Amino acid sequence: MRRSLAFAVLPLAALSLAVTSSAGKPPAIKEVPVAVTIADGYSIESDGYDGPYANGVAGVKAVFVSAGNLALTTGSARALSLDFTGTCTGPCSPPWPSGVVTGFVSTSACDNAGGLRDMPLGSSQSCNLNVNFGTPGTGWFIRFGEYDGTTPATVDRLADGSWVVEVPADGVARLQSYPTKGRMVLTDRGDWVMGAQLTVTLLP
Repeated sequence: MRRSLAFAVLPLAALSLAVTSSAGKPPAIKEVPVAVTIADGYSIESDGYDGPYANGVAGVKAVFVSAGNLALTTGSARALSLDFTGTCTGPCSPPWPSGVVTGFVSTSACDNAGGLRDMPLGSSQSCNLNVNFGTPGTGWFIRFGEYDGTTPATVDRLADGSWVVEVPADGVARLQSYPTKGRMVLTDRGDWVMGAQLTVTLLP
């Protein structure tokens, strides 16, 4: 089982995490802007509009946070396309067979302490991949790699300086829900056959 990371309550809360410097410590590394291209042919796809999700464009926030992990918020003008028609085991209860949502995508618990940002060219590692989105009254997590039986993402740092984050199309993710009001209690909604591929590039 991969190292677990405490769940984020809201995407904005996850993005707001920062390391404050103090006496004797180096200053925190600033967020690094990136663009994220989400490939077709997987259960998690782009909205099909306007190309990559580029930081600062159409309300998108796409950055490497101070820990070096990817954090992508689609904003209100862009979205993700999600497909839950694949095979599922366990208490299978999806929000719908398929749909388009605004959401938050992040990596966590990477093998490399510096996340994606500090990977040497030509290297590979495993990371958890997380997708957070909402439906009326309910928040949802799609988690790759955090639980036994789920599939972590493989991250490759390419020679041109870009990164490819991939879970194969036959990978497995844990789907969880939680109420958006009151106490946040996670409920497992089954282990779903799902995959995703993201290409991350630095912005000038």
